[in-house]
This record gives sequence, structure tokens and C-alpha cells, in this order.
Amino acid sequence: MRRFLIKCAVFMILGLFYMLANYSINRYFIQTVPLIENHGRVLIVGDSHTKRALDPEILGSADNVSQLAEPYYVTYYKLRHLLDRAENVDTVMVLFSYHSISSAHDHKLRDEPWRSQFFNQYYMLSELPTVTGVPVGYDGYLKILIRRMCLYPSLRHDDLLGKYSNADEMHLGNHEIVAARHFLADGKQRESSKVAVYYLRKIISLCRERDVRPILVTTPMHKDYLKLVPPSFVAKFEALKEEFSAAGVELWDDGHAEYADREFYDADHLNSSGALRFSRITAERLREIIPESESRADKRAQLAPAAALAPRQP
Repeated sequence: MRRFLIKCAVFMILGLFYMLANYSINRYFIQTVPLIENHGRVLIVGDSHTKRALDPEILGSADNVSQLAEPYYVTYYKLRHLLDRAENVDTVMVLFSYHSISSAHDHKLRDEPWRSQFFNQYYMLSELPTVTGVPVGYDGYLKILIRRMCLYPSLRHDDLLGKYSNADEMHLGNHEIVAARHFLADGKQRESSKVAVYYLRKIISLCRERDVRPILVTTPMHKDYLKLVPPSFVAKFEALKEEFSAAGVELWDDGHAEYADREFYDADHLNSSGALRFSRITAERLREIIPESESRADKRAQLAPAAALAPRQP
């Protein structure tokens, strides 16, 4: 019996060393292997709205890494991870919309199905379990961390990268379902999220600390959806616009821009036709404010002090 227990203990110790070795190797690859080859000057982050609306091929020298349903608290750590490995990025375009400041995002690291999706996409972000003000399903995180980091070495850990994708389809008529998902919980109106606002301010501050120009982008939404946005969310959105504008942050609000029904995929996303138009408009704006000859020193002189947007803990 004693020999059996000794063998079991040796087996467990060897297994533990094997897992720790794989974790160390994978952590090394995460820190050293470039995520984006030949990345451009412009980085686009956000959720499905920017994922479907901004074609980097049209923008030029841009990478769209937006992921479905990505909240600001994930975007912040993801962006920090990317900026550490992308020296020539000098502009970050960040989605800014009514739904992105909703408390609907505050439990996505705890509740399924979002929890499993997010942990599988962002397991390499070691700060994820410590997000301020967000409950975390640690059991689910540990299971995925062990599976993705401890069982075998892998050179690529780029699951956090999204990319532009769209289709020339139209599925209008779902505006009530979409608005309810964004702004209602059990039939009652949600509140705006202090966590979302806190991390949005941190994203802007992070950009300025890295001498990167932040641009807040609101993509077009269908008029039937806009009618269902609660007044309290509209008021909060407008108040934040005033705050950011006063601090010198670039804001491109096309949420109410007139787009034909045939240019929408659904109530709050453009289809490929709408994205083509929106991307061309955005490309022109970028050319106006980011001339090719502009240096980081020139841009640094244009940015308002980061202290003007010091994040307040939720």
C-alpha cells in the first residue's frame, strides 16, 4: 500500500511539473510572439458593431480586432496587451454606443453562455479574473486555463483577435428583441453600467499614456431601434459625449446617420453594403486628421492631458 501511495505521489508531482512547464512555455509565447503580422497604424476595437461596420481594407493601414459582445473591461486589458506588442499603432478607434454602457455586460464573466466564450477567447489575459466590479466564475476560468495553457505548448495564442466580417443580407424587424436584450432585465429597465464607464475612461487614459490617439466611434443604427433606446441611456450617452469632447477626445457619432433599410443587416448592425459606405466615410475622416507625415511628437502635442479623464472606481 505504501509503495502504491508513493508511486501515486510521484506521478502527481511529475504531472504537476509537466503542467507548470507547459504553462511557462505558453506564457513565454504569449509575451514574445507577435499577434498581428505587419500591423497597421490604426487599431479598431469593440464588439459586433465595429466588427461588421469597419472594413480595414478600405480604411488602409488598419486592423479590426473587434469581437462579438466584447465589453469595455475586456477591451481595456486586450488593448493593453496589443499595444505592448504593436509599436507603430498611433490611433485606436473604440466603439461608443448606447448599448455599450449598459449593465447587461456586467455579468458576462460569471453567467453562461458568455463566460465560456470569453474565457476561451481571452484566457491569455492574466488580469481577467481581477476585473474591478465584475463577478467572475473562477471555476470555469480555471478549467479553461488548465486546458489551454497547461496540457500542451502552443505557439499561437491569438483567440482574442477578431476580424471584420459581414454579409450582404437584411434581417430587419428584430428591433424590439435587440433593444430588450440591451436595455431590459426580466421586463425591467436596466441601469447604465458604472463598470463600463470606468473602463471606457481607462481605455482613453491608456491610449494617451501610450501617445496613441483615441477616437470614439458610434456606428449607424436603424431608426426603429433608436426609438426604443431608454431616455436615461440617451441622457447618459450625451453626458459622456460632453465630458469626452471637453477633454479633447475625438468623437464620430453616426448613430443617427441616415442609412437605407437595404444597408442594415439587422436593427443595430450594418450589412456589407452599409459597411462599405460607412468605411469609406471613416477612411476620409482618418485621412483628414492623421496625415502620413504626422509624427508621434506632433500628435502628443495635440492630446489633452490624461488627467482630465482620470477613471473613478465603480
